[in-house]
Order: sequence, then C-alpha cells, then structure tokens
Amino acid sequence: MPLHRWITPKGLYTPAEKAGIANAITDLYYEQKLLKVSLPRFYVVVYFDEKEAHDFYHGGRPVTGAGGDGANFVNIHVEHLARTFSGEASKKGFMNAYKATVEPWIKGRGLDWELLVIDAGDISLWRENGEVPPAAESVEEKIWREKNRVVVGEELESCAAVMSQKV
Repeated sequence: MPLHRWITPKGLYTPAEKAGIANAITDLYYEQKLLKVSLPRFYVVVYFDEKEAHDFYHGGRPVTGAGGDGANFVNIHVEHLARTFSGEASKKGFMNAYKATVEPWIKGRGLDWELLVIDAGDISLWRENGEVPPAAESVEEKIWREKNRVVVGEELESCAAVMSQKV
C-alpha cells in the first residue's frame, strides 16, 4: 500500500492532470521501475488534498499556487507499507525516479515542492477489503496483481491451480 497524499492549492490541477499524476505514480510501482517488484495497481492510492490559501501556509505565506505574494508550493507525503526499501541505493533510486515522474506537473509551473517518504509500518495492521494481503511475490499476490483486485476463497484457489499448471 503506497499512499500518496498531495497537498496543493485549491484548483492547481485539473481533473485530467490529477488522473495523469495518479497514473504515472501507479505505473512506477506496477512496471517495476521503483522497488524492483510489481505491485497490484489497486495497492497504489493517490489523493489530492486541496487547500484554500487561508488554510495552507509555507514559510509563513499563504500558498496560492499563483505567484505574486503567495507561495507556489506542493507538499507530497508518501507512505510505504506493502514494500520497504532494501538499502540506501534503493531509497536514492526511488527519490530520483519519483522526481522524474512528477516534474512535468511541478517544474513547468514554477512550483516549490517537498517530498516526504515514510518507509515503515506494521504490516500486520494492513487489510484490503478486510483481507490480509498475500505475501510479497507469492502466487496469490500475482493473482491479485493480474486481476487488479482482492481475490479470495474458491476463486483464489481456482486461479492458483491454473497458474501452477502453467509452470
């Protein structure tokens, strides 16, 4: 469960731009560009928390996203739970890949931005549709990734049997 929370000035991004950002971030996890694993797409959550200028300050100035006397600023928080980094090299790789991914929506607008990644958590407290997620890179997780949803019970058993016959 990577959770990406973008705190932005109200109206900074159009719905189409938000969809573009969300899809680009999701692709990083699904296409194995970041953590060298392919997560189910539905694990990736991106949401936008839009704030009015009187509710969002950076350096003591209201964040307007419009320049002038207001600050041009986006705050991004990422929480990793489904996978964590294996070392300093993977952390640096993530930060570089994330920067390259989001720059089209930030750099061209002259925005300042801050990225905070929290790479820890108690995985025993995580559920998808009330179910314990399968172990990393297991057959069950591969089924969840392929179906892009939680799969349990007889359907999971049936899919696992089919996968084992393909091997």
